[in-house]
Amino acid sequence: MSYKAKLNTVLIISGPTASGKTALSIKLAKLYDGEIISADSAQIYKYMNIGTRKATEEEMEGIPHHLIDIKTPDEEFSVGEFKIMCEELIEDCFKRGKLPIICGGTGLYISSVLYNYNFETKKKEKANYNFVTIVLNKEREKLYNKINLGVDKMLEDGLIEEVKRLRKQYANVSSQITKTIGYKDFFPHLDGRETLEESTDKFKQATRNYAKRQITWFKHQWPNAIWLEAGKDKQNIEMIKRLLEA
Repeated sequence: MSYKAKLNTVLIISGPTASGKTALSIKLAKLYDGEIISADSAQIYKYMNIGTRKATEEEMEGIPHHLIDIKTPDEEFSVGEFKIMCEELIEDCFKRGKLPIICGGTGLYISSVLYNYNFETKKKEKANYNFVTIVLNKEREKLYNKINLGVDKMLEDGLIEEVKRLRKQYANVSSQITKTIGYKDFFPHLDGRETLEESTDKFKQATRNYAKRQITWFKHQWPNAIWLEAGKDKQNIEMIKRLLEA
């Protein structure tokens, strides 16, 4: 059974890395006949799959996902481009009676739409839509543990081979793999300057630090967001249903 959100509503599911955003957004998309617009500054790049935690086709469960794999790692992508493309997708979803769900942890991308930034003046304008903004979070020790386990899973899934392949393919350009956590962290290992364990520990630490920065950013930038405990999807869905249908 599909539910209906109130008119002109956009649902935002955000939070730090490893907080379960993707899984929750897919469940909500199935409930509300929604489509997911990714707000992840790394997942927009093709071939960077394991290290960016992209959902597999199976994990997507048939739900349309947008703004994933739209650039190659040697291409640039700006916040302004995201805003234009995201708003076009939102309007398209509305025309087709779909609920647009913006899902991701790149807060600046989401804020460009949430606060309707005018990039010519760099000023905020009145928001175009009704937003329900959700931030998922876990108690810090539990979140950090999930991050560490997630890194171990990436290595099992072949992250080192992905890094090797992409580094070779984009060796002569200033590509995204030289800037992205989970890729650049293993360069010292591939160059023989660090053991795999040392590089892995640095990757885990960098990801934990990134999660901490994300949480701080959301608290400061989105004072009206609804914070929910990650992992409690059944309970969270009931809360979000009330917000969407109010």
